[in-house]
Parts: sequence; structure tokens; C-alpha cells
Amino acid sequence: MPNTHLSAPTTRDDHTELDKATSAYWNAKTPAEESEAYQRMRAAGAPPSFGEEVTPGETLVLAKEQPIETRFEMVDGVACVLMAIPRAGTIVPQHAHNYAHISALVSGKVALWKDGIAMGTFAAPHQIVIEAHAKHLFQSLVNDTTILCIHNVSRSGEIEIAEEHQLV
Repeated sequence: MPNTHLSAPTTRDDHTELDKATSAYWNAKTPAEESEAYQRMRAAGAPPSFGEEVTPGETLVLAKEQPIETRFEMVDGVACVLMAIPRAGTIVPQHAHNYAHISALVSGKVALWKDGIAMGTFAAPHQIVIEAHAKHLFQSLVNDTTILCIHNVSRSGEIEIAEEHQLV
């Protein structure tokens, strides 16, 4: 998958505020606290949630710190892709595979959407089954998130992508 991960433009100081707001969001005990923390996250540069309208004039740009993707060829027709995502708010674009696979959340926390439906948030360690042809999209919710995607490549020797969306 090409490096097409996005986040909203931010400065280093914004990342500190974004980290604080993200932490407050996940530790909120009431809907009001959650709403306030989410607004702080957006003000600090977090990209809009999936399905949320972008404010007119708001621009999303390529994240300066792109996820580091490493592919591992395993034995018996198994290949893995490790995505080390340094910054909260990074979006892994929607894509689908011709077969089911596992996305193992090794560290951090993500939000997941399948076929445009929010599936919830997941914290490491967690195994997520992605069904064949399910269009799936991840957004990292904390810094230093790592996802390990495990694929059976015995059919073609490749990680087969049925559909992929590019963010430009």
C-alpha cells in the first residue's frame, strides 16, 4: 500500500495539546466531557472523524510523519505488513482485499470503519478480523500505534488488493 496517510496540519506545540485532548477524550466519564475533549482535539489539529463534514476551507495534508511500513515474508504462504504509526490522528486509507485477514493491533489504539460503518475503537493488544472484500479504514487515536496485518499469500504470492482509495 503506498504512503498516502493523512493528518491535519499541526505544529509540535499542537501535538502536545492534541495528545492531552486525546487522552482526555478516552478518559472522559460523561458525554459532556467526551464532547469537550473532542472539540479540543479538533482545535489542536485532529482530522475530522470518518463521516464528519470538513469545515469549509479546512485542508488535510499528508502527515509529515508517515507510518513506516515493513513487509515480512513468512513461511507457508503467510506475509505480514507492520505499520508503525507515530502520530495520533493518522488515517490509513480505505481498502479491501480479496480474502479475509487479521489486523493485529500490537500497540496503541485505533478507530475502525468497515464498509463505511464505525465498528468502534480498539486498544492493544487486540486481534481484528477483516472479512473478504470489506472496505476497511483505520485512524490512530494515540501516538506510537502499531498494526500488524497478516495475510495468506499462497494463492498468488502477493497481498491481493481488491480496491484501494487514495488520499490526495
